[in-house]
Amino acid sequence: MTRQRRSLTMFALAAITACAGTLGLSGCAAAADPDIAGLENELSSVEGVNGAFVWTTHPNAPWVTRVQVMLFLDDPSDAGVVDAVRAAAPVLSADDAVADADAVGLTFIDGQRRDYTARGEANRDVIGLAPEIATTLGVTDAGKRQLLVSPDELRALAGAE
Repeated sequence: MTRQRRSLTMFALAAITACAGTLGLSGCAAAADPDIAGLENELSSVEGVNGAFVWTTHPNAPWVTRVQVMLFLDDPSDAGVVDAVRAAAPVLSADDAVADADAVGLTFIDGQRRDYTARGEANRDVIGLAPEIATTLGVTDAGKRQLLVSPDELRALAGAE
């Protein structure tokens, strides 16, 4: 009888653990996607920016949220990228989804937003970033295709800190 009770107890414990884990993860996944509606339009009105794509990712875990921002620039030079980031920083830092994110990935496109129906199409025209751009902005150099900035760095760029 004890052996049967032990088996039943182990089964019940496993079932409860599985249910709790499933509910916990589904709750994290559902709560992890912030509302980014309207941010693309706001960014499109920024000086030097003619459009944007904005979406969220969850690298490595559902509770890690990164807001990805693809800005379409009028001036694809290094100075144009720096100016666009500085102009977009107040809009980004004022957004609740960005403020709550773990990081914001910024990519830049040499082209017009209206020329692309999906962000995947725009990837072929991503502007390569010189390390001096990150240095000029005072953010960490994250590579040749993207600036990875924290919400605190965006607030500092916006003059809010």
